[in-house]
Amino acid sequence: MNAFPIPDQPTPKDWVGLRDAARRGEVPTLGLAQALSTVMDRVIEGLAADLPQRALVLAHGGYSTGFLAPWSDIDLLVVSAKRLSSDDVRPLLMPLWDAGLKVGHGVRTVKEATTAMDEDPFTATTMLNARRITGPLDVEEQLHGRVEKWVGKHRHDLAQRIIDDEVARREAEPHMLLAGDIKQARGGLRSLDTIRWLDALEGNEPDERALGLRRRLFDLRSALHLVTGRATDIPELSMCTPAGRLLGVATYDYRAALISVRTEVELLLDRRFDQLRATRPEPRSVAPQPDSPVLRAAIDIAHGDEAESDPDLRPVWSEADRRALLWLMTDPAGRFGFEYLQRTGWVAGFLAEWEWITGVPHVVPFHLHPVDVHSLRTHDELLELEAWKDLGRFDREVLRWGSLFHDIGKGHGGNHAAKGGPIIERLGTRLRWPPALTREVRRLVIDHLALADITLGNDMRDRSVIARACEQFGDRAHVRRLRLLTEADSRATGDASTWTPWRASLIDAGAEAISNGFGASGTAPAPLSATLADFSGVDRTRVIAHLTELAEGYRDRVPTDAIAAHLRLLAHDDEASIRAELVEVKGGVATVAVVAPDRVGLLAELAGRASVMGLDVVAANLFTRRDGIAVDIFDFAVARRDLAATVDEWIEKLGTPASPGELRDAVAAQAHAYRHEASDTEVSVRARAIGTKREVRLRAPDRRGLLYLVASALGELDLSIDTVRIDTRAGIAHQVVVCEGEVPWLVIEDAVRTAVA
Repeated sequence: MNAFPIPDQPTPKDWVGLRDAARRGEVPTLGLAQALSTVMDRVIEGLAADLPQRALVLAHGGYSTGFLAPWSDIDLLVVSAKRLSSDDVRPLLMPLWDAGLKVGHGVRTVKEATTAMDEDPFTATTMLNARRITGPLDVEEQLHGRVEKWVGKHRHDLAQRIIDDEVARREAEPHMLLAGDIKQARGGLRSLDTIRWLDALEGNEPDERALGLRRRLFDLRSALHLVTGRATDIPELSMCTPAGRLLGVATYDYRAALISVRTEVELLLDRRFDQLRATRPEPRSVAPQPDSPVLRAAIDIAHGDEAESDPDLRPVWSEADRRALLWLMTDPAGRFGFEYLQRTGWVAGFLAEWEWITGVPHVVPFHLHPVDVHSLRTHDELLELEAWKDLGRFDREVLRWGSLFHDIGKGHGGNHAAKGGPIIERLGTRLRWPPALTREVRRLVIDHLALADITLGNDMRDRSVIARACEQFGDRAHVRRLRLLTEADSRATGDASTWTPWRASLIDAGAEAISNGFGASGTAPAPLSATLADFSGVDRTRVIAHLTELAEGYRDRVPTDAIAAHLRLLAHDDEASIRAELVEVKGGVATVAVVAPDRVGLLAELAGRASVMGLDVVAANLFTRRDGIAVDIFDFAVARRDLAATVDEWIEKLGTPASPGELRDAVAAQAHAYRHEASDTEVSVRARAIGTKREVRLRAPDRRGLLYLVASALGELDLSIDTVRIDTRAGIAHQVVVCEGEVPWLVIEDAVRTAVA
């Protein structure tokens, strides 16, 4: 206690002073919860001197464990032989309340205390471990005798309720969360209470291992309370850095410690209590029969049987052994056997790559699980995909191992995808994978982020982008596997914003474009002008003239059907108006071709009119012919209306004049009605010069009319907009706009930031 100096007779204010000193870093956080509990015991002893002489004061709830987190409730139970009034216990409670402490209290006679157990059997768990602070021993003996008598009658039912409660915790959180509630989540304080209560029912001495785990959890919890100044039990990522600093560790180590403790708590529960082992899930498939004795032992454990003592640990790594390992890692029941392999040190010796990522925390907000849990969940998500049942045997095997080991390079520093390649080579050699399997799993691990990076960060109408992707990926089969792993990996983060219909449509379209880029035969395709003449119904001479009026990038980045739409729109006699045609609706996105005389502010007008109609611009490609005619492509989405009908209405209204003031007011009204939960996100604007072009990157809360504001600001600087790429995740809009012009990039940043702030 030397590190926690306190007076001989502490008061509630002294207790608060100790807590505040810990928050200022003047006393250590390690051991603080035990010190706070000890000091509070002495405070209660002093205050209880003014209670009636026959009053027994008990600590219950979390306080009864001998640990008290800085902002936890102080749970007290006053028990007496005769009924006490509220005035009788006021001397105990008022000083605690006056000090600003939250006190959970009950005042009962001995009989009432046990009657409450009849009314709510789960209340009996409070009485099982209630701890005497002060008061007459004979009253405590009376209470203890009545509790023992009640427990003797209801021991089995109460034990089952406790077990059911623990099982419900695991069912509610099938994949352990990085930010799981320290008190209520699986492997937390309630799980430790399960051990304490079941030991009390069985008459066992308190488990010293459980006590050590509780001490570690309370250190982590106390740091969280000190950081937030309140009773916080969910360690969100932003809290882990200051909480770790109080304990003298990094953010990574704070999260890793939480994972480690919670995992140990669950393993202790499973080893101690047969009732919990009996609740394990049913196997998804029949376990294979491996050659290795240790793998057979692990499968026996998974099925609830005892393992042989000291089996030969060296695996043979036959095909049966590999299938057995896959079953142990991926079957819901098999994972109990895999945990056995980890406890015995087998995984560390023969699958050290997996041990390296076990319990490793992610330090990005959209990953909700540790690396190993995320990897196992990725495999589970893979098997749920609709396309899984159509795959051949080899594709399935590549994807199953690839999903399990796609993040195997994490924790090694640098690019984890690149780091994973050599690790897979070593792993494949040791497990005696066939060379083709090793090669394809290695490619999958190295490229598992590449498909999303390419399709979300580039214009997939650009043929040069597709050519580079084809060169990187090599063949269609690899692209198909990457598409499935990308979805499973995204879903397995646990954050719904990482796999939305819009992102899925972009990746699907990109994967299809790359697959088509490999070609079906070696024959030369028909000239583009002939193909466009057939598509558009426009004379080939006019097609060639149109293509000649535009830079080469137009042909590379605009699909054939959209160019055909431009040709049909240009064939109209009215060249002074804005004309548009719906090209296609796919994946919740409508592609629209637009032709109009080019002018500064054209994009702002088109985006503003779309916003008024409730359409969201998700992408745009803008080109201008040498004769001053703009030929543009827009991708639209809409939340609550029929997409095609809304686009048709937007096209129809393009012919109706609208003044800039009217449009600005209409967009403002739409923006006011469209509010998103991410509105507190800070606006970020970055601009840079690329030759004569300027690139603007914007990150801001999503809202209706955002592109209109950006385009208007750029238009006022006389900048001609070339391309627009938009992606929205978790209510955050990411826009990339490329413009032509010599305006200094600092001026552009200020103008856009002012417009959207």
